[in-house]
Amino acid sequence: AFRGAAQQPLPAVVYVSTQRRGERQSQSLPIPEPFRDFFGMPEEGYELPPEQVTGTGFIFDHQAHVMTNNHVVADADRVLVRLNDGREFPAELVGGDAATDVAVLELQTEGQSVPSGRLGDSDALQVGDWVLALGNPLGLDFTVTAGIVSAKGRRLTAQPSALEAFIQTDAAINPGNSGGPLIDLRGRIVGINSAIFGAQRFVGYGFAVPIDLARSVAEDLLEYGYVQRPRLGVSVSDVTA
Repeated sequence: AFRGAAQQPLPAVVYVSTQRRGERQSQSLPIPEPFRDFFGMPEEGYELPPEQVTGTGFIFDHQAHVMTNNHVVADADRVLVRLNDGREFPAELVGGDAATDVAVLELQTEGQSVPSGRLGDSDALQVGDWVLALGNPLGLDFTVTAGIVSAKGRRLTAQPSALEAFIQTDAAINPGNSGGPLIDLRGRIVGINSAIFGAQRFVGYGFAVPIDLARSVAEDLLEYGYVQRPRLGVSVSDVTA
């Protein structure tokens, strides 16, 4: 069952590599003046080297659009995507949403066809259902791990405005899994692997954005470039005399 489920979406899973311009520091390095002149270093401030960030994503339609986590591609100057078959394509950021940690990329395929995954129904998931997490954890490309749905509707912070819809799973999720698909035993994508809570490595449970929510966010990003949200114009305060 695991083998059959993993084989269906695996060709659509991609390795995402991003590069961000290094930040400029206002304070200079504590280097003696002769050495500073020799290496041509500025007297005030210096720029850190570019930051490399890697993660996972998956192609979700026939227009070569990739869904991934916003924190993987946010502020990226360059995005490169590699497919399971070894092909590499540059990608452009269509849009991202920090509140749900969902982002959409568009591959520059120059007419080449690419596979796409099949989206499922995360609302139909039940606690105890088997799920598989696909991704590139800890530099181990295109890895599959298995677990169950441990809980639904989890919130990871104490902020009232925080997303309260995470799927909790005990399928191993590690750094590099971010943005990869969580699938059911029919190979349908039911979530986006997004977070590890309370540690830098897997400690027995991880969290995924439900695909029903991610699909809605992706549709808004593709159509408007941002996520449309209603707001209720009401504030609450104590009654005074």
